[in-house]
Amino acid sequence: MRPVKNEVNLRYLDWVEAQQARVEKLSGGRIGYIHVPNTAVEGNRELFKNFYPQTRKEALIIDDRYNGGGFIPERMMNAGAQPLSYCVDAESNHFNPCLFAPRGRRRCD
Repeated sequence: MRPVKNEVNLRYLDWVEAQQARVEKLSGGRIGYIHVPNTAVEGNRELFKNFYPQTRKEALIIDDRYNGGGFIPERMMNAGAQPLSYCVDAESNHFNPCLFAPRGRRRCD
C-alpha cells in the first residue's frame, strides 16, 4: 500500500457520497443526486456515468457548486431530452422550457 500524495480527490469523493446519501435519506429514495465538478471532460463523464442509473427517480439534483468551468453547460443540460422541465433564467427570473429532467421541473440558479 502506498499513501497518496494529495488527499483532495479523496475528500471530494467523500463529500459527493455524503451529499448523495443526504438526498437519498431526505427524499426517501425518490430524488437522485449528481455533482458535476466542471463542464469539461470530468464533469461530462460524471454526468453521464450517474445520469442513466437514476432516470427512474422522480427528480434529479444536478449540483454544480464549486464548478471549475469548462465547455458549454447547456449541452450537458440537454442530456435527458424530457420536455417536462423548465429552467429559470437567473437574471430575468422567467421560466423557459428546457429538455432535461427525469420528471417534473427544475430550477437553474
